[in-house]
Amino acid sequence: MGITLEECGIRNGLKLIFNNNDQRAYHARYPHAPLREHPQDTPNFIIQGNIFTAQQNEPPITISFKTPLNIELPYIPIHFENNYIIKLEDFDIARNELVTTPKKTHHLRCTQLNQGVNYFHFEDADAEEPKARYIEPWDTGTFPTPAYSASACTLPSQMQPTHIQQASAHNLEQLRQSAAFMRDVAEAIPLHKDTFNNIADEQDAATSLKNGSCYIVTSAETTSNPSSILGSFALSSTPVHHHEDTELSWHSCGNFLVISNITAILGRGTARTILDYAAEHADYLRSDVNASNTLLRHALEVFGFKECGTFVAEDGSTRIAYDWIKEPVPQD
Repeated sequence: MGITLEECGIRNGLKLIFNNNDQRAYHARYPHAPLREHPQDTPNFIIQGNIFTAQQNEPPITISFKTPLNIELPYIPIHFENNYIIKLEDFDIARNELVTTPKKTHHLRCTQLNQGVNYFHFEDADAEEPKARYIEPWDTGTFPTPAYSASACTLPSQMQPTHIQQASAHNLEQLRQSAAFMRDVAEAIPLHKDTFNNIADEQDAATSLKNGSCYIVTSAETTSNPSSILGSFALSSTPVHHHEDTELSWHSCGNFLVISNITAILGRGTARTILDYAAEHADYLRSDVNASNTLLRHALEVFGFKECGTFVAEDGSTRIAYDWIKEPVPQD
């Protein structure tokens, strides 16, 4: 099984939907599936040399799997190379013109995250800064746990309505239950255990509640669905002592807020919602994250946070420091 898509102009997007309800054993269902140990040797799908329109409200490419939870998915490598995005108003330019006017196209980069999982990241590879992007980065594919979806790069049109508020004492039990849920998921799915090691424990939550720096993200309440906690974080002007005790290469010496204990539990794009909120309240942000927490590091880096060095925390874990500087507003 395979598909080759080459040198096409695609105006309305590409949707790859894999549907399988076959209950037989993995190799019986997928006799031609590539070996997970050597996926690069047997690409099933070749997508190269195509031009996609960039529309801010819809991703040009989506990948989804309609398969029961009790059926193991095959690992599907996609050879994605030399594809481009172009603004909608420029799409009708003839292909030979596009070759002679390359500034109208940007390379569309695809990265298959977490080898062995069908999880893909797309981004405008030619944009040197966020405001130059033809489209915001987005993730698509299989999200093995709710935390993957909550931390995924998401276009604004795909993000669900949320509400952010300062947490109160009666939220402490909810935060405790959320942390317990995430730990249970980590124990049940060892492959993803490292992605859940930035969760605030009960003591962290109680401390941030006490000093008024703990915030929760909740879903919008409807008549059919009550509001639920999607994530939490701490936002404070108090410097972190282990940042002061470590030689880190911060990109600014200006006033800053520290965002910490970022926990995206449920929803779509919850991590992005948290970072958007913090960015609205500060011109300069600092943070740090466990080096093995690839999900949160991915969310921070795509948002625009830059690495500032590593240090060993009091619990013995290696952490990476990040900071973010708001871009100046263009002057007329």
